[in-house]
This record gives sequence, structure tokens and C-alpha cells, in this order.
Amino acid sequence: MKIMVIDNHILFREGVASLLRKQRDIEIVGESDVSHHAVEKALGWEPDIILLDPGSPYEDAVNVMKRILFHRPQVSFVIFITHHTDEQFFELIRIGVRGYLPKHVSKPMLLAALHALDRGEAVIPRGLVTKLLSEFARLGKIAEKNARDKDMSLLTFREMEVLKILRTRATNREIAEQLIISENTVRVHVRNILGKLDFRNRREASYFAKRVDLFEGGSAADSVMDSRY
Repeated sequence: MKIMVIDNHILFREGVASLLRKQRDIEIVGESDVSHHAVEKALGWEPDIILLDPGSPYEDAVNVMKRILFHRPQVSFVIFITHHTDEQFFELIRIGVRGYLPKHVSKPMLLAALHALDRGEAVIPRGLVTKLLSEFARLGKIAEKNARDKDMSLLTFREMEVLKILRTRATNREIAEQLIISENTVRVHVRNILGKLDFRNRREASYFAKRVDLFEGGSAADSVMDSRY
């Protein structure tokens, strides 16, 4: 398997790469810091797995992962988790990250995780699995309650269109491209949707739209498209 290491700490980056180079079935295709150069290198080197610490800094690391996965969705990321919030963990799940390890991971655990990812499996510590299941259960309850309580007639036709696309976890830019409108207009629509339907964030709106099948058969959209713009 071909592996790339991305980390802003040179000593850690080189240490991990040196350790893995000793394995017969692993090829280290290269290393990089967390920057736009990492994206260019990943697209050129075509690694199967990328090891990355998203805490350096987090926003830059997320942007790097999104750009790489946009061009190479088959890449598996292994994230070295440190002090991330639950919201950040769920964001990484949405991005498509399937491997999570503590930064003090042992060599046998790291190798086992890499081979599991190479087989197409996910690697998530028990504590994070518990959080993930709890979040799914919480969102499920919210969706069931919202299905009874939400007044979809409050939304305009365009807001319904945006909510429909939110089911796919699309970014504002992706929504703007699909609807041929500006990103700023999308942000306004998303803000209106969250306010009108009383969602805390776009993740809840996305899960709600997907869970209750609002757009199956077009009935919900049809109820507003002729009269609200």
C-alpha cells in the first residue's frame, strides 16, 4: 500500500515515515506539511492512505482533506486525534474520514489500522463509536419530532430546493453551482431555513431532510412551489 504523511511537525512526520518504511508491504510515497502543496503532492503521488494530524491548524487540515477527496475520493485518511470537539469529529465523518487513532498509538496498532483501511474497513476507537451512535440516536429523535412539528409551508420554493440539496451534505459552493446562484445567496437561504425550521446547524437540517423523505414524489415541494418564491 502507498502511504503519504502530512504533518507540520517535521520530527513526528519523519519518525512515522521512517517507521513505516521498514514494512515490506508499505511504500512511503512522500511527506508534506499542511498546506496547498500537500494537495498537489497527493494528486501527483496518488497514495492509498494519508496520515494526517488535523490539529495543525484544524481549518487548514480540513481544507486539505476536502480538496484531496474531491479529486481522489478513494483515498483513506488516518487522523491522529488529540483534543478535538465532538462537532469537529462529526465534521470529519461527514468529509469521509474513516480512520482515527490517538497520536501516542503503538506501532502494532498503527499497522493493524493501516491494513484494516487497506481492506476497506473503518478504524474508529470505542469511545468515538459511542459518540457516533449517540449522535445518530439524537438526530433520529430530532428528525422524528421535526417530521411532526415542522411547518414546511414557511419555506419558499428556492429554500425547499436548497434544503433538498442539503440532504447530500453539499457545501454552499456546490449548492450555488447546482442552482446557478451566488454563494452569498445560498448562505442567506440556509440561514432562513435554519431559522424558520428551528435547526441548530445545517447538519440537523440535512439529516432531517434525508430522514423524513420530504421530497419523495415531490409532494412537499409541490405544496409551495406555485405560491412562494
